[in-house]
Amino acid sequence: MPNSLPQAVKNSRNFEDFKELTVLYAEEDSKSAELVIGYLKEIFRDIFYAKNGEEAFSIFENHKEIIDIVISDMNMCEMGGVELVKKIKIYSPRIKSIFVTEHNDTKMIIEAINVGVEGYIIKPITNEKIDDTLECIKRRIDVEQMYKITNLPNIDKLHATISSTSGYLVVIKLKNYNDLQTVYEKELFVKVIKAVAGFFELYKPPNSKLFQISESKFAIFQANSTSQEAIHLVNLFEVIKEEHEFEIYDEETFRPIFGYGISTGHGEELLQRALIALEDSKESGKIFGIVESVDLEARSQKKRVDAKIINRIKKSLDNNELVVCYQPIFDNRSKKIYSYEALVRLKDGENIVSPDQFLDEAKKIGMLSVITRQIIKKSFELFSKNSLNFSINLSEEDMKSDDIVGYIENRAKYFKIEPNRVSFEVLEEISINENSKVLEMIKSLKDLGFKISIDDFGSKSSNFSRIMLMNADYLKIDGSFVKGVVEDENSYKITSAIANFAKTMDMKVIAEFVHNKEVLDIITDMGIDYSQGFYIGKPKEELLLSEVDIF
Repeated sequence: MPNSLPQAVKNSRNFEDFKELTVLYAEEDSKSAELVIGYLKEIFRDIFYAKNGEEAFSIFENHKEIIDIVISDMNMCEMGGVELVKKIKIYSPRIKSIFVTEHNDTKMIIEAINVGVEGYIIKPITNEKIDDTLECIKRRIDVEQMYKITNLPNIDKLHATISSTSGYLVVIKLKNYNDLQTVYEKELFVKVIKAVAGFFELYKPPNSKLFQISESKFAIFQANSTSQEAIHLVNLFEVIKEEHEFEIYDEETFRPIFGYGISTGHGEELLQRALIALEDSKESGKIFGIVESVDLEARSQKKRVDAKIINRIKKSLDNNELVVCYQPIFDNRSKKIYSYEALVRLKDGENIVSPDQFLDEAKKIGMLSVITRQIIKKSFELFSKNSLNFSINLSEEDMKSDDIVGYIENRAKYFKIEPNRVSFEVLEEISINENSKVLEMIKSLKDLGFKISIDDFGSKSSNFSRIMLMNADYLKIDGSFVKGVVEDENSYKITSAIANFAKTMDMKVIAEFVHNKEVLDIITDMGIDYSQGFYIGKPKEELLLSEVDIF
């Protein structure tokens, strides 16, 4: 049973719900543990104490049914906290975990996140730090209580069902869960979740089983069935959903948005594959993803590589090690350099890492806007020393930021940059409508005197009406068309048509991927205003100032 240790000062926050919960606490430092346990005993029903990870896991094996929260030091001689929590979550994914460590190290934090830890305390441990972390755990538990209202079997029951029976598994995510939770008060949101569960219960196959595996995810398992049957079910859900009334009360209705992940087989990997398929559907923008087989070790290795890249990004930002390179844009008529595009690179020791190897990871951790601000600052500082024109790329995340326009205006004033020298490049695929925040942001920049350039036009499903809404100054034709104008008739026709469209809209045209003189001559004959590509100049930290260097 729990060790009997001295009590600490009484807790002042409302953790009444924790009075029914039991904690397993692992800490090698017995003096530190004594004070912590004394404080925790004021909050929880029982405390199990272990001096190392192995002892903690042994206690867990004997009391797994009643342990609710694990608090563990990350660094212990006999089985560290990470390994302990990994092993515990295999048996009981429901258990919440908190790591305690002396080091505020990015690598350790990423490692903790990867094993699914819910809280993190930096030593020295104080009552306030414990309270703050428990508040986070309390919010997490409150949310998880929400999905219990459906009375559906949970993820543990799903594991038991698929452990020995083969079939298809469809994992379904309520994609607008957070939006619906914001709109409706708790009592009404309960009805939202019940209505969604009721929909799946009503239209799932008769012999299938419905589970709720998290607050926003459901799963349907059908034994001895194929992936084609699963795809048919998903399509059926999407058709019926459009006619189904998701009613909360009286005539108050809501419209759910679902995403699906499909896989077939049995055992632990079945759920893992279905969740990967769900993740893939989100990245591809499709309604569902399907993964029949996957190298989980390779996927795990990729996650470790991604974690390394994330760590490298954060370190580069902290140490001001992001490199901004500048690629010249050539005026086809005057035969002079007209402008420069700022392009970010990452320094890794002596190596320079290209953006395609780290920007996706930066987006996942919400660091794109931080990177953009460093590019803006470095570029404004460099071009404050001359009168040259330049352009900077903005992502959709940047353009939805509340303070990005203010930041740009502030930096321009600080470095005395005239706005008409600067063009902000926006990807053509960014979705906007007449009332969107993105469109408002574009208008704000133009009102300040900055210019707008539409980047990679033609690379996705081009929308000419959307282009007109942007009221851009420049249009950059995607390089996939430009590079083929010499040998491919369709590329020539498309490039020419886009250029003519831009002219009717009073936009200047820039051809990307101009990689040799033949391409340059053709796009010049088309009347395209500017050229950019390796034939003109590669991105470099130093500005290419002389046209003699080009030819």
